[in-house]
Amino acid sequence: MRIQWFYIPNLICYFRLFLVGYALFTEDLPLKIVALGTSCILDYVDGLTARFFNQQSFLGSRLDLIADALTLLCMGYYAYTQSSMLWFKGLLLFSMFNDLIHYWVILSSFYHKETNVDHKKELRQNSFLARLYLNQPGLAISNIMSDIFLLLCIYIPPAIYSSLTLLCFLGFLFRQICLIDLMPRILNLKRV
Repeated sequence: MRIQWFYIPNLICYFRLFLVGYALFTEDLPLKIVALGTSCILDYVDGLTARFFNQQSFLGSRLDLIADALTLLCMGYYAYTQSSMLWFKGLLLFSMFNDLIHYWVILSSFYHKETNVDHKKELRQNSFLARLYLNQPGLAISNIMSDIFLLLCIYIPPAIYSSLTLLCFLGFLFRQICLIDLMPRILNLKRV
């Protein structure tokens, strides 16, 4: 267990947590975006690194979920503060609540013991939307589009009008719809 602290993917997660903390305390908006964008990119790197070096661990799975949740909440908060559109602020609040519940339920109900069970495999059963969202390309594309959308909203408050932002907005909405669809299944995950 002691060596898990220094697994390469875990070190990447520690750095992601540092980046989120830095984004919270820096006043420079472009540096906030760089820190949060780097954390988003490293989210994909840590998973690839864990599989490549065969360093998947209980600690790493928790660190990754915590870093994901904090990054998304931080991006949502800054996009919320930059927006003046009431409907958009409501959508961001809903999104942050949805993400927070999603991560909290998975952390508290499924990972309370060390296990090698793949929660994504269990969640894919009996739902077309879950299979579409939780397969590697679907998850990666919708999450990347959602991350880009939130980063664009931090930097360009009325960013809904560009075609890139509109496309990313659709990925953001798809992700939220999938999380709503997954919520009953997440709540019913068997305790290990």
